[in-house]
Order: sequence, then structure tokens, then C-alpha cells
Amino acid sequence: MIRALIAAILAGGLAVGALYGASEYLGVGGTSVATGTTATSMTDDDAPAADGAPVFTSVYTRHDVANDDDCSVAFDDSEYGAIGYACESGHDGITVWISDFDARMAVSYGPDGGNEMAANQTLPPFNTVGDTIEWRLRDGEAFATILRWYTSVNEPDGSMYEGQVLVVTRLGQGNTCHVARIDALANDNANALAREAADSMASDFDCASDDIATIGTRGRSW
Repeated sequence: MIRALIAAILAGGLAVGALYGASEYLGVGGTSVATGTTATSMTDDDAPAADGAPVFTSVYTRHDVANDDDCSVAFDDSEYGAIGYACESGHDGITVWISDFDARMAVSYGPDGGNEMAANQTLPPFNTVGDTIEWRLRDGEAFATILRWYTSVNEPDGSMYEGQVLVVTRLGQGNTCHVARIDALANDNANALAREAADSMASDFDCASDDIATIGTRGRSW
């Protein structure tokens, strides 16, 4: 699956846009998380629920592909310059699958995450991903993630614009994929927008038929 994606990108036959620092590491919402630990938080955006309404909260985990105790190599394809990792530091034992190919990255989740749609979804510009995942929970159960992508966008004048994008991914066996993107530099309230998108869109999102949404100001990050 990854091999086919890489081959298409390198051959120019696939429109990628149609696909879907220091000793402390800041989470998506500014929470500091150590590798292999989980930090729980009710964010400022999470108001107490009315009686009978679902309760939304966030937890944060951090992964480190260089740490053998955290991540193992799932595939290594030197011919295409691609490598993938399976990381066991996800919330509640959920496996995090991270692949790096053609200077772009993809992240998927779950026991068969390498075969989920999210495993083949990236952003058009060259990119890397952050190492802290925000997991959105409804009544204590994870249903979506928010992860920051760092992009390098070629500008018309030949310069490089360094962007940041928050990607909302829905969770679910056989239905794990990108739901929404938020330009984290063009929107001052990007974290709140990402959580709102996760809470209102992820559960009903159909990976096979629904289009990834751009939330807030489009910006220049992808």
C-alpha cells in the first residue's frame, strides 16, 4: 500500500493534494508530555456537559520513533526511501503507525492501522509530524486524534514558507482517516477549531465518501 503510494508520487502520477525542541515536548494544546506517558486534560474548550450529554475531554501521548522501547520498525524499503514504525505508546494501548516516504509522513491508528486509509494520507508539501498526539475522548473513549504537521511550502518567488497544520483523524477499525485540516498559523484559535471539528464531525465521517474539510482561514501551510 505504501509502496504503491510512493511509486505514484515519484512518478508524478498521483496528486498528493487529493490524498488523504528541547527536553520538553509541547502537546497540541500546549501540554508537556514525556515519552510513553499520558496526560489527561479538560481543555478550556471543554465545558461541563448537561445531564445526559456526552463529556468531551483530551488526553495527550508522545511517541519517539528512535526509542526501541516505544516504536518498532514495521517496514523498511530502501528502494523507495521509505520506512514505517509501529508505536505502542498510544492512548489506551492503541497502536500508532508512522510512515516516512518521499519527505512526507503519514500517521494511522489501530491494530490494522497500516492498512487504514490514514496510512496513505499526507499533505501535499514536504512535511514532518509532531511527536505529541491529542486524543479526543467522548465519555472516556477515544474517537479522534489531533496531530500537528510541519510543512515546507515552495513559494512563487523561490523561497520556502514553513507552515503548520493541525490534522483531525477519526478512529475506527476500517474507517480511520483524515477528517479536517486547520492552518495553525493562520488561525489564532486553531486548537479550539480542531477540537470542535473532531467533536462535531469525526464520529459520523465516512472515509469512503466524505471530503476532508478545511476549517477556519485557509492560510498558506499546505
